[in-house]
Amino acid sequence: MPAAIISVIAINDMNILEINRPYPIIWASRIVQCTLSTFLLTILRDVNHIVKMYMPVICDTNVEDNLILSINTLSEKYNLTYKGRSEEELVHKFHLEPVS
Repeated sequence: MPAAIISVIAINDMNILEINRPYPIIWASRIVQCTLSTFLLTILRDVNHIVKMYMPVICDTNVEDNLILSINTLSEKYNLTYKGRSEEELVHKFHLEPVS
């Protein structure tokens, strides 16, 4: 059987995500630039598509490190849900929730 081709997309177009659909998070990391810290989350969009997403700045490094460790060691599984764009704040909204 031939190997499956999985495409990896660095996301900058939110149109590829469905609103209110949970996407499993399969990897997380933190990128530090000067004094700013950003999450890089890797989600499974569907069986053949892995998407890497730069998330908004998060200020609490302890929460970041614990969350990243939980995701990457599979001690806790999380889903990321895209909630759509807030026209008032001009930002994209996401919800991160543990899988029960």
